Amino acid sequence: MKAHLTLQRIEWQTTRIEGAGHSARYHTEATFTNILEKDVLVTPPELTRPNDKETEWRGAQTKGIVAPEAGEYLLEVKAQDQAGRGVASSTRFYVTEPARLAWDYRNEVEINWCRTKAATRLGIRR
Repeated sequence: MKAHLTLQRIEWQTTRIEGAGHSARYHTEATFTNILEKDVLVTPPELTRPNDKETEWRGAQTKGIVAPEAGEYLLEVKAQDQAGRGVASSTRFYVTEPARLAWDYRNEVEINWCRTKAATRLGIRR
């Protein structure tokens, strides 16, 4: 099946605004920049047996898709089925490297902590 693939970089633009009682609030908007558009061929996945104990799904591989730098990206694939109905799939992912980035910032006094096993072993507490 022929499909159209789009890779976009998501950059966040945060603006500080004044809330009730002169409190600081933030409004964040996403800016999407097209990185790559490409027509691809999508095939149904196949169930393979690399050895006697394992099975794995293998699908169509598309080569030449590279996110150019650290940041958040949206990968989207659109196609039409045999009856002409639109079909779409997308995923957001992050590329990391030592760099400064903006994020979807909302509140300067709120931090959400995610406890990890490493933090628990080190005796770090909330």
